[in-house]
Amino acid sequence: MSPPWHIYPASETKVLMPVATSAPAAAAERTLPASKEVRRSRTAPVDKRGARPPAAFEQAAARHGIPAWLVYGVALQESQVTIGRTALPYPWTLCVSGRGERYADVHAARRALRGYLDVGVTNVDCGPMQVNWRWHRDKLQSVDRALDPYANLDVGAGILADLRRSTGDWRMAVQLYHAGSLDTLERRTRAARYLASVQRVLARHGQSFAAEGGPHG
Repeated sequence: MSPPWHIYPASETKVLMPVATSAPAAAAERTLPASKEVRRSRTAPVDKRGARPPAAFEQAAARHGIPAWLVYGVALQESQVTIGRTALPYPWTLCVSGRGERYADVHAARRALRGYLDVGVTNVDCGPMQVNWRWHRDKLQSVDRALDPYANLDVGAGILADLRRSTGDWRMAVQLYHAGSLDTLERRTRAARYLASVQRVLARHGQSFAAEGGPHG
């Protein structure tokens, strides 16, 4: 396996990455066990056995002084994949000009991202936090870093922290993370829908959402 990226327990990692393949998106999903159950879903039930998000999300959040559940909730909203009855952020997800693509391993995702950049396509959201290459290349720094789950979580958490500092409100920070600005009715509508969806994700983990303090149990 390439450099350690284990942001999930070993049992979950085995389910997520049983084989290596360069096939993109739907073809990659067909290589996973119980493929009929693998799908993107915004309403799938999630595993509530633990009261804390995975450690890597806590670490990224702690570095930037923000709630760990907020980082996890945004990652779920951005890159969620459902394995049976468990929903998890998926690290090798790209969204190219609004079209989602999911790859079976980090190598396939890197090849795809480099391919898009080589032909001048830069409007690509990368990794579990779906950080946009065009707008945040200075933070992502490289293709490898963009698709390193730890680095991607760190960049996404940093963006959320910056937005919270500039707005003073977690709800506004989450909306701007998705929409970039609220200068048109379309953007405001889209941002409001995104916030509501993140709040639903958090609620399924038993987390409520306070504008000042962010998510809390």
